[in-house]
Amino acid sequence: MTTLGVWDNGPRAKPLQDHLFDNIIFLACPAEINGQRVGDAVLSPGWQSYNHRHAYDTFDVTELVQEGQNAIGVITGEGWFSGRLGYGGGRRNIYGDTIGVISLLKINYQNGTVQNIPSDATWKSGYGPIVNSEIYDGQNLVGWVRLNVAGESGQDIRLVHTEVLENGEVATRPLRQAKATDTFILNGNGAQTLQPHFTFHGFRYVQVEGWPKGVPIDGDTMKAIVIYSDMERTGEIETSNTLLNKFHENVRWSMKGNFLSIPTDYPQRDERLGWTGDGHASGPTANYLYDTAGFWRGWLKDVQSEQFESERRVPPFVIPDWNENSASRRQPRSVWGHVVVAGPFDHYQSFGDLDMLREQLPSAQAWLDTGISRDEVGLWNRTTGQFADWRVLIIMLLGVWRIGCMGLLLG
Repeated sequence: MTTLGVWDNGPRAKPLQDHLFDNIIFLACPAEINGQRVGDAVLSPGWQSYNHRHAYDTFDVTELVQEGQNAIGVITGEGWFSGRLGYGGGRRNIYGDTIGVISLLKINYQNGTVQNIPSDATWKSGYGPIVNSEIYDGQNLVGWVRLNVAGESGQDIRLVHTEVLENGEVATRPLRQAKATDTFILNGNGAQTLQPHFTFHGFRYVQVEGWPKGVPIDGDTMKAIVIYSDMERTGEIETSNTLLNKFHENVRWSMKGNFLSIPTDYPQRDERLGWTGDGHASGPTANYLYDTAGFWRGWLKDVQSEQFESERRVPPFVIPDWNENSASRRQPRSVWGHVVVAGPFDHYQSFGDLDMLREQLPSAQAWLDTGISRDEVGLWNRTTGQFADWRVLIIMLLGVWRIGCMGLLLG
């Protein structure tokens, strides 16, 4: 869907500063003002537990606004809000079936006046050039391929993305029900720059179908675009051992590829969900490599919100939880439920953030008091369903130690 708004500054004093605030109920590209792109973010404003929280983006657009008539446009897609989510075919419209834009342009003039221009009934919307988009069915990096190609009108180019090959061909079997396929339709008007907007893929190989004859496939016509949550790099290591250096770089790339709005399990197959055990297990390493403070704080707020929807205060094992009817909210899982203790405490150890501990302490207390299923001696009840031997029993003892430390730190 494409949304367009028009406004006129009129003969006012020269603007001092302009800010654009976008709250987007779906998945969107950044806006364009007068044909110029606003910011460089993609898949924004990301995935939150939409029943509890909606993030918004803020941009300084002073250089884009002109005196007189101006226009703003936004391209939107279903994304995580109403697109298909989850394995085994997944579900659609988990948070709703209507997408839209709430936008506010705030203009501060040099004479001290302020003009607020909100999105309203005068804005127009309609279908744009993107006719279909899915997180899974759209694209070992995480991102997509950008094309710069010319061809005949109506010619289809298909890109199939995979991590591995089987018998010399792209291996789509490990992707399960994720098609990982992008289709572009050329307009025949010369060279076009084409790329998807509302999907991403984890891939190393791309199978190209329908490529125009006589056009080379090289760095000028195809480029891999890497995407991840914007975080400042704060740590690195370099040794005299090239193998160890490569291992470190692989860890960093794997972390970046799975830190896209939320901490995901895989970036390629038909999940790409925020599994809580995977998330907090990678936390201490991630915190050394990048400034992840804001990333974790937002996600752990969603963990807490969805945990307290459960009568027993059991955290779902994926956050945001795409299937409220699953056993996720009823069956406590060791390690995965432990995210409400390990996540905040690891965050404190890395960033010294006592406010985070205060916010998250009720989650940790509720998990230990009522969430955990215990046997007659107070240990984990082994007759309940668990995820087998991902981690050893010591994690339970660490949980008791961590929450004890929280109590001492917070008095």
